[in-house]
Amino acid sequence: MLRSELFSGTPDLAQVAAGARKIQAPESSASVATVQQALVTVGGALPTFGVDGRFGAETGAAVGTFKADRGLRPSDPVVGPGTVGRLDLELTFLDGTDTPSVLADPALPAREPFTASVLDVVHPDLDITGKVLQLLELGDEFCFSMSMAILDAPKLASFVGRFVEPHINADFCARNGPCSPVDDFFDTLNSPAPYTAFLLAHNPAVPPAVVAQIGASVRPDILSHRPGRPAEWYEIKPLSPSGVTEGIAKGVKLRSNYENNGFPYRPGKTYTPSPTIPLMRFITPEGEHLELVIEARRLLPGLLFYRLCIRGDYVRFFNRVRLAAGILAVLAALAPELAAAGAVAEEVAAFVALVQSIAEGLGVLLPALTAL
Repeated sequence: MLRSELFSGTPDLAQVAAGARKIQAPESSASVATVQQALVTVGGALPTFGVDGRFGAETGAAVGTFKADRGLRPSDPVVGPGTVGRLDLELTFLDGTDTPSVLADPALPAREPFTASVLDVVHPDLDITGKVLQLLELGDEFCFSMSMAILDAPKLASFVGRFVEPHINADFCARNGPCSPVDDFFDTLNSPAPYTAFLLAHNPAVPPAVVAQIGASVRPDILSHRPGRPAEWYEIKPLSPSGVTEGIAKGVKLRSNYENNGFPYRPGKTYTPSPTIPLMRFITPEGEHLELVIEARRLLPGLLFYRLCIRGDYVRFFNRVRLAAGILAVLAALAPELAAAGAVAEEVAAFVALVQSIAEGLGVLLPALTAL
């Protein structure tokens, strides 16, 4: 039985999971689109054609890469019971579902330590923190996103997005610039007015009434309309089941708004984010140095997905504190950055209160961190 929110209730994928059929090129179907979305949610890339429901070479390559990385054999571009089963297991974990099958796989917690941190509190006898650190200590970073649909994680992710997005905007200008306020729009204000003005200035052939209608609809995080360059948009979301779902849905709406109303904007394909984008540095009273960076990737046309990564003495840090406590402490320490991003005092206080309430709900105390 398929358990993940994305796969459960899809009879056709249940047939694939049962071995009744396989999904492969050149199939075009809703099931292909669902598998494509699943691949992106677990970190796969479809940067050219995206979630289009067509099993082409790009999707085949993503399937093969996923199977090879997870040790599924053969690692061919075919979706069968093993592929669907593994995708469903990982999606179930990212959903935050507490099931024996999820907890029995030692590699899963390291793929999303935020979710693992909650399960670590629920199952302290399983030493989930130790298992995560054992898998991550040979690397140079510890990455997480707010994946779970419990504990107000989507709300927490929306707060985090407030100070992540300006850094991605700056990286966009550094790598795809130079940017100008005339030809590049960044959705930094909670108002349709700047967006509408940008559309009016760059699209004189579109009737003003249509511009006003589209301006009042959904807005991309980045919109670029430079002479001699592709006119394109980008949306920024956390790499999580809800983030991918929301990003795809918003992308569909943006495409419809632009393509059906005479605007030239297309999903962006020219911007490749820097491998890491620095965010903040911290030191603990015990002398552990930590660096928080953003890992952003263009996994789909126009859609940028990010995780937060901790570098430095994170193994020492998390050997001393619970996963949940350490991650939440890092997030709480970002409050000044939220203020710098333009949030009012009430919003900053609400963010800190939310982190504290999650910590209290998990029964953990936040360790001290000092920003450098």
